[in-house]
Amino acid sequence: MKINVQFDRSSGLKLTATILDAAAKRVSVEQLRQVNQAFVSGGQPNRKWPALKPVTGRRGNRTHQSYRNGGQPLRNTGHLKQSFTTKILKRGSLNIECLVVSPLPYALYQQNGLTTHGPNFIPLNRKAARTHVNGANPRTEGLIQGKDYIMAWKGVTVVARPIVDYGDSTNIKKLKQAVVKE
Repeated sequence: MKINVQFDRSSGLKLTATILDAAAKRVSVEQLRQVNQAFVSGGQPNRKWPALKPVTGRRGNRTHQSYRNGGQPLRNTGHLKQSFTTKILKRGSLNIECLVVSPLPYALYQQNGLTTHGPNFIPLNRKAARTHVNGANPRTEGLIQGKDYIMAWKGVTVVARPIVDYGDSTNIKKLKQAVVKE
């Protein structure tokens, strides 16, 4: 997720390294502000994140609801929101690249969406979410299928929930203002 800041020599601006660095820092601050705003408002200005799909499991004659039902997408723990930083890379005398990055691998999946082929472990309670180890048999971990977890044998589809949206005119306008702000 990146934005290029490019200046045209014919603009009449006296461009110095200090001016370029300051512009890049302002753009980076604006990028992080937009990421924070997406988490606060639950999506982009003109495109809110879809709600979480209700998940239930059955054990005998009892139905167990997921602890996430009715929850807010991407805001369960705050880890994703807190993981975003920016990087500024110089690509030439008049070209600076400002990147928004997250070290968490699922950030890109949430940004673009994904489909898996399964099987996928889906926790129904916090105990299952905390104790299950990927690749392990949940039953050997003391978890009960239908009560603590369900298996999506055919896979799952995660809809895109854009955290950064450079296609949104409001976001672009604010980034352009950050470049020229004094």
